[in-house]
Amino acid sequence: MEETRFEAGYPGDAYPGDPPDWRQLGVLVLDGSVSMTWEIEEQEKMGFSGKKAEAVNMAVRDMFTRFKIGRKKNNFTFAVVKLHEYIT
Repeated sequence: MEETRFEAGYPGDAYPGDPPDWRQLGVLVLDGSVSMTWEIEEQEKMGFSGKKAEAVNMAVRDMFTRFKIGRKKNNFTFAVVKLHEYIT
């Protein structure tokens, strides 16, 4: 007899064998221009000191960490577009 999801330790819709019910695409457009090496203005209001690129890097990492630990992580696909002198 096949074990149930609950017996296998996968409550609800978190069973890894099921395909996702829906898909969501996230597109990140990242700026790689020289302005990203500048210090952030009004740093005190943002609670961060450093270069713009460092702040973006921290935000992107935090976002992916949230998706990585989420129940629905397999429902999301991401694309990255980088801008600098030309688009890649």
